[in-house]
Formats: sequence, structure tokens, C-alpha cells
Amino acid sequence: MRYSSIDILRTLSIVIMVVVHFCENLAGITPKVAGIGAPMFMFLSGVSYRLWLNGRTTRQLSSDSINKITTRRGLFLIGLGFLFNVLVWMPEDVFNWDVLTLIGTGMVCLGMVRQSPPFLIWFACGMIFLISPVLRQLADWEAYWANGYFDPDFTMRDLWQGFLAVGYFPVFPWLLFPLLGFSVGTLTFGEKSNPPKSSVLLRTCGVGFALMGLAALAVATRYLLADQFPATWPKSWTMFPPSLEYLTGTIGWVLFAFGGAYWLVDLKMPPDSFKSLRNVTEQFSRRSLTAYLLHHVVHLWPLWLYAVWQGQEPTYYWRQATDLSTALFLATLFLVACYLFFSWLDRRKYPAVENLMRWLCD
Repeated sequence: MRYSSIDILRTLSIVIMVVVHFCENLAGITPKVAGIGAPMFMFLSGVSYRLWLNGRTTRQLSSDSINKITTRRGLFLIGLGFLFNVLVWMPEDVFNWDVLTLIGTGMVCLGMVRQSPPFLIWFACGMIFLISPVLRQLADWEAYWANGYFDPDFTMRDLWQGFLAVGYFPVFPWLLFPLLGFSVGTLTFGEKSNPPKSSVLLRTCGVGFALMGLAALAVATRYLLADQFPATWPKSWTMFPPSLEYLTGTIGWVLFAFGGAYWLVDLKMPPDSFKSLRNVTEQFSRRSLTAYLLHHVVHLWPLWLYAVWQGQEPTYYWRQATDLSTALFLATLFLVACYLFFSWLDRRKYPAVENLMRWLCD
């Protein structure tokens, strides 16, 4: 069973990431919406795993088979993340620890904890939240980001520190989003995809709203009373590294958006309302992995190839290829072309990356 609210939120995440990446990589400008797409994308990977698990349990798939499929899928995503870094960015960026490697790691971890009591997963999320700043300090995060981007050496020490604490999306703290999504999915749907009660969804919205308010209060306090805080304290709202205020706010955002969207779209709206919008978001949601990979190829490869053709370093035009309005236009054009491409794939019954994953792993 498909849930339109999940399709809408996953599509929103893809749209935000496309717009942010086009604007950053082509125009060197970071839009204000940066930082809210990736957390939702990871959170929904945990929710989707809960729903996938419910479906396999209903079909009476053995626990051993579920473990094997989960592990294969996780390793597939990790390997795809490495391949993506090499082919889309540069070979020296293979260990950037991006979104795909994090989601793959999260899937392997979810397979390991899927039968754990819910309170243990919540406890793990809390510990990840609290330990992450300490680990970054111990690993000397600033030394890896001296140039404004993650720049490790090819050593075993840097590999593990990047994976755990200082990469783009390290396990600490980003693993808490798939774990949180799985926990909230279990709370919402149970272990047999039962229809959730409105009270559960509204409580989820309430917790999310409270966390967003707490984050806003913390940021406002730091801004209004800046002289009262030591200059050595980290900034109050940053994605790289993810500050405690940022994590609190984005956790609140994903909870509020998930509970609110499900309550409004799937419970209150008639199933046939906004049919065209539902069709569009279903297309993007079903092909979200393909869209994530494709949008990088479409806007980065031309930069690298044109620079080489002009006799420059491949990254010469990175962040200075065009202005903001052109970058936004190209992002919109890509999204429209992407929808048409996905519709063509469906009509022709051609596979995408998601089909390859299922064929290899299931």
C-alpha cells in the first residue's frame, strides 16, 4: 500500500536537494531551505523500512531471509555511494561519506535492531545526539574542513574518523534519522501496518512543533545574547557540522511534517483529491534514488567536461558557472524533464536503479 503523504514528503526532499545543489554547485549560493531535505530523506528511509518489513512479515518471510535481504540492500547502497563519489565527483572523493553511504549503513543497522524494544532505539538516538559533538571535538573536525569542505588523507585513521564523526554525513549524528524514522514508523503503523490513530499523529506533530520551538529559542538566545557566550563556542545553526540546535530543529521538522502530512493527506482528504499531484509525487517517490543520482550527473558532469575542454582543472567552474536565476531555472527544467523521463520509463517498462537493487538484493 502506498501512502500519499510519504510520497509528497519524499518528493519535497528531492526537490529541495535539487534546488540547493544546483544553486550551490552552479552559482555558489546556498538557498535558505538548505539543510531540511537530507534529514527528511534519511528519516523516510527508516519509515519505509518499517513498512517494507511489515509487508515481508505479512508474507511470512523468514527472519533469516529478511536479514539477508536487508544486509544486501544496505551493502548495495554503500557500494553505490562509493561509485557515485568516484564517477560524479572525483576519485579522490571516494570516502566523502555522503547520503547514500549513510542510508546504506542505516539499513544494515536497522536490520540488526529491528526486533529490539522501542525504548532501546530511542535511547540510542539520544546517545547519538549527545555523543556526536564530543566525537567531533576529539577527531578535530576543523582540521578536516579547513578549506570549507571535507578533505581527508587516504589513511585508515581518516577513513574511520570520516565515517564516524567528520565526513559529510557520518554515523554520528546522522544515523539517528533512519533510526528515528523506523521508531516513528513502528509507533505509527505498528508491526502489521495497522491504520494509525489520529491521536498518535497529532502527538507526533506536537512533539515536532515543540522541538522546532526549542531550537528557535536556542538560536534566538545565542543571537540576542551573543556577548554572553564564549567566542570559542560553535555556531548555533550549521549543517556542517550539524549543531545541536540544527539537529533539534530538523528532528522537530521531520516529526511535525510526517505526522501532519499523514493526518491531513491520508486520513482527512478523500483518496481521489489532487489526483494529478499524487501521480507526480508517486513518480518521484518511487524513483527517488534514481533522481538523486541523476541530478548530480546532469549538472556536474557538464562542468567537469567543459573545464577540461577549455584546458582548465575539472573543478574550475564549480560554484561560479552561472548566476542564481539561471541555476534556479535549470533546476526547474531538470525536475520537469525528470518527471517526463520517469513516465517514459514506466510506459516502456524499463528498469531504474531501484529495480536493479531489488533484482540483485531481494
